[in-house]
Amino acid sequence: MTIVALDLGGTKLSAALLVDRTIRHRTVAPTAARQGPAAVTDQMVRLVQDLPGWEQAERLAVAATGRVHGGRVSALNLSTMPGWTDVPLQEELSRRVGRPVTVLNDADAAAYGEAHLGAGQGLASMMFVTVSTGVGAGIVLNGQLLQSASGVHADFGYLRAGNGSSGHGDREDETVEDGAGEDGNTIEALSGGRALERWTRRHGGTGGAAQLIGWAAGDARAEARLQLAVTTLIRGFGDVRVMTGVEDVVIGGSVGLNPEFFRRLEVCALDQPDLYRVRLRAAVLGADAGLHGAALFTQRERSR
Repeated sequence: MTIVALDLGGTKLSAALLVDRTIRHRTVAPTAARQGPAAVTDQMVRLVQDLPGWEQAERLAVAATGRVHGGRVSALNLSTMPGWTDVPLQEELSRRVGRPVTVLNDADAAAYGEAHLGAGQGLASMMFVTVSTGVGAGIVLNGQLLQSASGVHADFGYLRAGNGSSGHGDREDETVEDGAGEDGNTIEALSGGRALERWTRRHGGTGGAAQLIGWAAGDARAEARLQLAVTTLIRGFGDVRVMTGVEDVVIGGSVGLNPEFFRRLEVCALDQPDLYRVRLRAAVLGADAGLHGAALFTQRERSR
């Protein structure tokens, strides 16, 4: 089966032609996000039509940032994707390219890809979590992608992290100064790359999460801040396990796959009580997870 898959992010837009699950051609461009939904849709159509052999594609599959419901997309951060409120992306793309279109949230698509083609192969259920600028997630239960009619599901980064002390030790007050109040003490506010970069710059750094991770070896404040991010994620994973039964978590993203950050996650996971302990795996599909996942999901949905 031939499918064109697109991965729509706030900064990058990718398109690929997949034939029997193999990427044959691809193209990448900066997302024209500041110009609004109509300009981005035009850009998506151009990228599709620039792919050699795209006319042979039976369907289009889109992995899109934001909340997806009924083929309509709403950005979670309108400062990054202005104008993206209930945009009928599925309908508009289908009209423009003359093919059926399936639209998934990008983390859902990546989760589906890793579950069936990547690190989660052989697992009945798993959660995929990407820790990069923010914290996104998708959940596959018994081989099926967890979805909802409203598009509100598996929003792991928006889980409220409370005050960070749940009987396993209190965090240092000074480590939460990077605006837990801004985002309501969510997991993303404490563990996402944007939050770690804010902390680093506030303390004299010029880099992002990678610089903080490097500092942690010799700086007590950086060590405490990094460990807060790690512990917040691991406790969140444990809560998801208790609610869903998912015991395996696949980690992706530039922060999540940093070797030292991933090592700390593994150590912290092993230190949890049995009821909350999860097994961690590193994602293997990289930036192509969303493309592969969206295409495979579309192919399987069509065959039902």
